[in-house]
Amino acid sequence: MKKLWEHIRFIFIRSWNLISANAEEWEKIEEESQDTNKRFLIPFVCICCGLLLLSGLLRGKPIHVAFLHPILWAIIFLLTIPFTLWTSRFLLRKIYDIGISDHLNKKIIGYSFTPVLLVKLIFALFPNFILAPVFVLLVPYILKFAMDTLLSIDDLLLKNEQKYYSYLLTISLSIIFTPFVIEFALKKIVFQNVEF
Repeated sequence: MKKLWEHIRFIFIRSWNLISANAEEWEKIEEESQDTNKRFLIPFVCICCGLLLLSGLLRGKPIHVAFLHPILWAIIFLLTIPFTLWTSRFLLRKIYDIGISDHLNKKIIGYSFTPVLLVKLIFALFPNFILAPVFVLLVPYILKFAMDTLLSIDDLLLKNEQKYYSYLLTISLSIIFTPFVIEFALKKIVFQNVEF
């Protein structure tokens, strides 16, 4: 139980440090060898889904809705994260002909999902908080800070300003809009008879 609490605490401290552009946090991230998905993203998604389930039950939602909503969110992120990583790899290798290691790419993309996950967390706790989506505007900010910190100064992506900003815009849009597009599609196709 103590280990679980420490991991949850780590996720929230890291999220705060990423949003506040703490350079020391990015130095820690750079030195880490663990998989970003296992260490940060998947546990964060699980926390969001758990809080959504608890929130649904406490607000008196029907049992099937309370359980289906977190499942919907889990599916959204299980599809969004690999899609965004694939988009990033495709852009870097096929369009820009730039080589960034998969491990480094996973770190940059993975931690750039933080604002989107925080929006989901806020919606789980406060479903009527209409200003929550504003936080997704932090995605390009975190992505830019990640690239500037983790990529070496002579990296080809940093040297070419046009490629740099084109990549930044494309990946930011992918991180921000893919979850919403997948959610819309799943609600129309799979969960069309469920009123969330």
